[in-house]
Amino acid sequence: MQITYGFTGHPLLRYILKNSPGDMAPDIDQHASMELNSKGNRICKRNGAACDFYVEGFEERMDEVAHYICEHLEFDRLYFYGKDRPIHISIGPDNSHYALLRKTRSDGLRVNTKSAKGTATRDLFNDL
Repeated sequence: MQITYGFTGHPLLRYILKNSPGDMAPDIDQHASMELNSKGNRICKRNGAACDFYVEGFEERMDEVAHYICEHLEFDRLYFYGKDRPIHISIGPDNSHYALLRKTRSDGLRVNTKSAKGTATRDLFNDL
């Protein structure tokens, strides 16, 4: 397994927001875990923690990994960016079992496509 994006503390968050803010939503980004901002407030209100990762040998078949996770593991949020992209996964007290498919448009903007919650997440990765 290779983690491609892990913990985002306050200094890194400030850097990202200043230099590349495009697809960031700090107040719901579980990469910050329980980290506090400069005012002593929690960055993310969702609790939990998140990382983005590849599984060795499945770098071009991450849909299979996502399907396995949805079928067999507890999680809060799973964001799927494509068969050859890292998966975002989070855990938290809710473990809402929510999965979201996102794609990158030709202009580089990431957009949401389909989503599901609970056992319905298993069907999201059929026929990708």
